Parts: sequence; structure tokens; C-alpha cells
Amino acid sequence: MLCVHIYIFNRKISATFDSEKQYSVIQEAKDNMKKHLLCLITTILIAASLNAQPNYNYEKLQREDLGRGVVAIRKDASTVTVSWRYLSSDPMDTGFNVYRNGKKITPEPVNAGTFYDDSYASQDAATYEVRPVVKGKETNRKNGRYTLPANAPTGYIQIPMQKPANGVTPAGDTYTYSPNDASIGDVDGDGEYEIILKWDSKQLSRQRPRRLYRRSSDRLLPPERRTTVAHQSRKEHPCRRPLHPVYGLRSGQ
Repeated sequence: MLCVHIYIFNRKISATFDSEKQYSVIQEAKDNMKKHLLCLITTILIAASLNAQPNYNYEKLQREDLGRGVVAIRKDASTVTVSWRYLSSDPMDTGFNVYRNGKKITPEPVNAGTFYDDSYASQDAATYEVRPVVKGKETNRKNGRYTLPANAPTGYIQIPMQKPANGVTPAGDTYTYSPNDASIGDVDGDGEYEIILKWDSKQLSRQRPRRLYRRSSDRLLPPERRTTVAHQSRKEHPCRRPLHPVYGLRSGQ
């Protein structure tokens, strides 16, 4: 208990307080203030995040017309991992049957992911095909194929590259190229990504040609396609300086 005496104009006024009860009330008020403040901060953050999201109309978004993107890589001496792409236009209940050389190797459609481990120890080439399945029936909508080459390496895919020829500067210095950064993009609209590789030269600062490669091919794009790709690139980036020649590789199929 706490007793307080106050004198006003020589008149005594006394008041008694329960200090423990008063402390409890003050502490409860502080706790409530913290809760309200935390709730207010949370509400502000949620409102800010919602306002920051772009207001997309998903029905009008332009999507890439991509293929199934099937890839087969040897996982180990007795296993080949096959992976593929689930498209945004696929129904939610889509499963996939996997074939090797025309024979189905999945007892049931794969619906828990977009990859499958195939027990395949042979070093011979094998063609894998993925077919989407909806309600127990193959739709044949954007089936995808990929051929695993004979004696395929373990853990990666070999992509043939064509190194630019060495050159000589006006000063008589010889320069060479080495592979540098790479990006991907479907530059010809066929539904398959190309790899755009920059060849770098330590001796030069500007002459760095870009070349386009496919996963498993060694044939250049025809000259008319090279011109089209280069023209589109300049059209999309009018403020950039003239591009170096762009080369591409197409599938050998």
C-alpha cells in the first residue's frame, strides 16, 4: 500500500494507492499498446505489398509458345534422367507417359513431377518421347522428343561450339577468343530455346561476336535467318550500337 499526503492551502488531503495493482494496470496497458502497434504495422505492410503488385490481366498476357522441352541426361552408368516442361496451358490434372524408342516405360502416368529416372544401362543412342495424359487418355498435345546420343557423358550434355577464327589487329597483334557469358531465348519462335554465347577476347575490347547454339546440333542457320535475327535485334534495341554478326545452330533433325 502507498499513502500520499497532499497539502492545498494548508489543508491536508490524503490518498491511498495499491502499488501492486497500479503496476499491473500500467503493464497491461503497455502490452495492449504493443499488440495494437504490431497489428497496425502488419496491416500497413500488407497494404503496401498489395499496392506494389502489378495489376496483370492474365487473360491478355502474351506467353511464349514453347514446346515440351524434353531433355535426357545420363545420371549414372545404369540410369538416365528424363525431364520435361509443364506448360501453363496444361490442365492441372495432366500426367505424362514416357517412351523410349517407341515403347512406353512408365507403368502409370507421371503426375507428381516433370522428371523420370529410366533404368537404361546400354550405351546405344535412345530416343525419349513424353506425351501428356488427361483423364487417362493421351492428348498428343505438344509431345516432346529428345535423343540421348550414344556413349553420352554422365551428368551433362555436350554442346558443340564453333570457335571464331583468330585474327590480327591493324597493329599486327594476334588475338583469340574464349567462351564467356551466355543467355537463353527463343529467337526464331520455334518453341525451343537457343543459347546465346558471347566469345570474349582479352586483346580486343569491341569485337566480341555472339553465336547461337542448340542443345544437340552442329548446323548453322541459313543466311536468310541470320539476317532476320540480326535485324530483329537492331529493331528491338534502336539505341544500341550496331550488333556483331549473329550465328545460330538448328536441330539436325
